[in-house]
Amino acid sequence: MPVDLNSDIDVQRRQLVTFIETKRPHGSSQNKVTIIFDGGPGLPGGIRTSNSNLSVLFSGESSADDWIKQRVEDSANKKQIIVVTDDREIKYAVGASGSKSISVKKFLSLGKLAGSSSRKSQEHKVKGSSSPAKIISKVVEAKINEEMKKIWLKS
Repeated sequence: MPVDLNSDIDVQRRQLVTFIETKRPHGSSQNKVTIIFDGGPGLPGGIRTSNSNLSVLFSGESSADDWIKQRVEDSANKKQIIVVTDDREIKYAVGASGSKSISVKKFLSLGKLAGSSSRKSQEHKVKGSSSPAKIISKVVEAKINEEMKKIWLKS
């Protein structure tokens, strides 16, 4: 991930948030992401995101490591949690509670893969057809899904 290591810590934090917002290494924009930073926000009001499924939290007086381990332990849906870390102690704690972890390098590479492939140059054949399938953006896909839910899942 391109980060200016000579820049202020708040700039680096914002660069990480922007990377996650734009490259979506977590997959679908519907997947919830929580970023935990040690300490308190240097920026007034913390870091705001444009995505309601992306939360940026600060650990305050406790360490982010302790906060992550406790949050995973307290979760009712441990199997749905994936923690991104290279910290061995966190990996063991997360695994012991039934969640998964992946390395930072692997997580960031998922974002690079998503950002590097040109969707226009990809050709996906529709089964039984000789023409390539049309690729739509995740934003358009989400809008279509919401419209279909309104039509088909009337309550």
